[in-house]
This record gives sequence, structure tokens and C-alpha cells, in this order.
Amino acid sequence: MSPSPPPLLDIDSYQQELIPNIVSQHALEDPDKVYASIPADNDDLSKGFRDITYREFRSAIDKAAYWLQKQLVVPERGSFPTFAYYGARDLRYAIFLVAAMKLGYKMLSASMLCAVDAHAYLVKASDCTVLLCDASNLPLAHKIQATTESPSRVFVVPELLELLPVHDDSPLDESPVYPYDKTWGAACDEPCLIIHTSGSTGVPKVVVFTHRMLAAPDRGRLLPSYQNCSSMLWEMSGRRLFTTVPVFHLLGYAGFLVCPVYLDVVGVMAPPDKTITADLADQIHRYAQLDGGIYHPSLLEDLVRDEKKREHFRHLKVVFYGGSPLESTTGAWLASNFASVRNAIGSTEGFSWPTLTVADPVADWAYVHFFPIKGINFVRIGVDGTYGVDTDLYELVVERTLETETFTTFFQARPDETKWHTKDLWKPHPNPELSGHWLYQGRTDDLVVLSGEIKMYASALEDKISGHPLVRSALVGGKQRKWPFLLLELVDQPAKDPSEHKRLLEEQIWPWVDEINKESTHDSVRLRLPLILIANAAKPFVRLAKGSLARNPTLELYKEDIDKLYAAVEA
Repeated sequence: MSPSPPPLLDIDSYQQELIPNIVSQHALEDPDKVYASIPADNDDLSKGFRDITYREFRSAIDKAAYWLQKQLVVPERGSFPTFAYYGARDLRYAIFLVAAMKLGYKMLSASMLCAVDAHAYLVKASDCTVLLCDASNLPLAHKIQATTESPSRVFVVPELLELLPVHDDSPLDESPVYPYDKTWGAACDEPCLIIHTSGSTGVPKVVVFTHRMLAAPDRGRLLPSYQNCSSMLWEMSGRRLFTTVPVFHLLGYAGFLVCPVYLDVVGVMAPPDKTITADLADQIHRYAQLDGGIYHPSLLEDLVRDEKKREHFRHLKVVFYGGSPLESTTGAWLASNFASVRNAIGSTEGFSWPTLTVADPVADWAYVHFFPIKGINFVRIGVDGTYGVDTDLYELVVERTLETETFTTFFQARPDETKWHTKDLWKPHPNPELSGHWLYQGRTDDLVVLSGEIKMYASALEDKISGHPLVRSALVGGKQRKWPFLLLELVDQPAKDPSEHKRLLEEQIWPWVDEINKESTHDSVRLRLPLILIANAAKPFVRLAKGSLARNPTLELYKEDIDKLYAAVEA
């Protein structure tokens, strides 16, 4: 039986502070303190990285604030109108967000991977009539403007170089301080940032963040030690962390604003005009003087597959991943070599969750250790014929309590709710003494209901199949079909040659899949060779901004091909 948890922080006695005030305090008291680090030359990373100080960051914020005041005027106190920002993946996202806080605006930060129709929907849902963009995204802003029904204005923001001395020889043209006199008690529940859910299972939903919600990690790091494990957020504190998630994503704001301000992290940024591939990440590992990083799993998997690239992990102290499960072979290699790979679980509505380090970082690297606060519940869900899952799965359901309101943001994001179904599935640790340790198993959306109401858990099967060295990603489906199908994206996609696809599948991949089939206890959920399809290199799997696989959009992309597979089998 696990011991009772220690008493929680008395939140009323803990004095929190607003982000603009912390930035100003650092700029005044420790002006050379490093806030972030960006490439000295976006085209040649061997030249190293340029550290941005809090003095420089504060000055950039105030320049942006005065620019906003000139273009948009100061809003009526307490009104918090919205402007949207569409820009390159650079520090202007953080700069303009803090500037918005100082003026009293909310900033809509939409994924730059959204279609124009989705952007228009988010603008309308946010009651936004002002679109800000950098010069490169002016065409996008005009398209959004033309698509929305309400009138809107478009402004091009200053270049990053006009706000920050981004080169070592650039002088600091320091701005006068933009006045800001708000206190935590008066302003903590004021709205400041609008983000949105991924929309992978439907229309994206807006989530309005307040100062209190953004400061959730500041409270989460103060969870007391439990089962000899401390808050996982302490593993970030004081470190230079490479954040691979785009800056417009919630985890991007965590990496380049929330964690630097509240956890003393230095956010290390990739060149804003380049996609973060394994090759680019490897260069950053070599030249950015990192302590660790926050990665999406598919990037980690690509890095670890390459023997030379994975050697450049060895100087890192900690590796965080999030957004989706990490393939087991990759995680095991990282854990055995570092004992410091961490599952950074969170969500758009809940932000960071109350989690601790795991008891055994080598054996249990994939587990998430929840602090037992009141309102965090795991509800049993039965599954038929599950591959490699020898127990029922559980959905994490969060109930509104004082503790869940303190350490998560679910009920600030959705104030009318008293219970939040996360749709995340978990498996408990087999050791009853580690009762707080849970293994993430995917989403309730990953449950494939075959004909006859047979529930098949796809995620565990996909993870096993992805362990094959030729397979980058596996996707299992078959809703209301007699048997499931398997869609494969390979590491090196072959030419569009059906005979080559057939040879690879039959000779190299099918024996692996057939061996995994033996783990199933139900014939209906076993995979069949004629219902396996290798994806076309011209139609890569659809991925979200955080790097995770977008299941429904990918299935829709291959719907016609899948229908042909079933037609051939059922003929």
C-alpha cells in the first residue's frame, strides 16, 4: 500500500508574479541574465549561438508595445480585444505576447500549419478584427482577411532585427520602458493568449489563457516530494533546452517564455526559416552548448536511428519528449545511455500536469508519475484481444477540485465543466508499490471498433510494428470492418513501384508483423497480409505541429486506397 501523499503547497501563501513584471525585474536587477539563444548565422550553425539577455528582451517587448500603441491604440481598460499574429518561427511570438499583456490585448496564436479556412474560423471564434504578420506572411493575412465575414485590418510588424540585436556586433538601441503597473492579485485572471486544439478529430477549438493559467508550471514545480521523487519541472530548471516544437504552439510558448521566466530555462531556438530535421537538430546538438531538449518523438526516433547523430546526445543531461508516445527501441536506448529521458505529458486545455520523476528512470522511462492530487482519476475501459496489454486500460478523467484548479488549467479553460474526460488511455504499473506510475497507451480515438463491436486497441500494435528498422510509422484502422488494415510509412520510401512495395512487404516486413500477430488473443483483430498498404512517398502521413501523427486526416488521405484493399479481399 502506497504511503499517504505529503501536504500540498498552501497556494494562498505563495506569492506569484506576472510575466511582464518578472522580465522587467530581471532586466533591472540582472540585465545580462540570459533569456534565450538563437543562431548567430541561420545558414551556418558552426558559428555558434547568440545569447539574448533579459535587458535585450525587455527592450524588444517595449519597442513592440509602443508600436502596438501607435497602430492599434490602447484598448479600453478591461476590454481585452484580440489581435492575431502570423510570423516566422522566431522570438517575435514571445515579444508580441508580452507586449499584448502590457497594453491589455489578447493575442491569437494560430498554428501556421492550418488551412486558410481554419484560420478564418479561429479569427471569427476569437472575435478578432486585427491581423498582424511579418512581411513573409502578408499574403496569408490577406487571404484570411478575404475569407472572414467581418471586416479586419492588417499590419506588418517590425523585423526581428529592428527589435533585437540579433548579431553579436549589433548595438542595443534600448527602448524606453513601456509602463506596466499591474499586480498578480489584480490581473492574474485577465486573458492574454488564445491558442487552439489541433483539430485532428474535427474543428479546432479555441482556448483562452490567462496569466494564472500560463503560470501553472510555477506552481507545479512546488509539488512536494512523493515516493522519493520530486516534481519533474525541476529537471528543466536552470538549463539550456533546445525546443523543437513551433513557437506558435502552447509547448513552444512553454519553451520560449513560460519556462524561461518561471523555471530559469534558457530557450534555444532553431533557425526560423528551416524545418527541424534530424540533420538540423544534429547541428544544433553540436554547436548550441545544450543541456537538453524538448522533442517530438518522430524527431528523436530519426536521430537515434543514425549512429553518428545519436552520439551527439551523450553530452546532454536530460531529454524531454511529448505530443505522442516514443517508440520503445528509441526510448530504451536513450534511457540506458542517459537515465534521463522524460515523458513531458500535458494538453492544450490542461497545460502542464502534476507529475514527478519516475522511481526507476532506466526501467520505467516511458511511465508518467502522477502526484496523487484530489480529482485525478483513472476510469477502467475494457478492450478485446489487445496486443501485449495484459490488463484493462484506463481513461484519465479530471474532476474539478481545489487541487486540480491549482495545478492544472482544465477548468479555467472550460469554466462550465465540472469533469474533464481527457480521452487519454493509460495502463497501471505492475508493481503495486508504484501506484502513481502510469504508462500512456494512446487516445480513446485509437480504439478501433470492428464489426461485431469488437474493440481493438491500435496504439500498442502500432508501436510494436514501428520497432521494425524499415518502418517510420504504422497506422491501424478498420472501423466497422470485419478485419483491421495496416498502413505503413517507411523510413526510406521506395520509388512508386508496386512490385518493389510487394517485395519489401512480403520478404522483410510481413514476417515481423506475423510474429506480432501471435500476441493477439482474438482472431478478428489479427492483421492479414492482403490488408497491408505501404504509403506513397508523394502522400506522407499527416502530422500536427507538435510532430505527432494526425490519425483521422491520414486515414482520410488514404481512404480510396484502403477501400480498394477491402474490395479485393471481399471479392
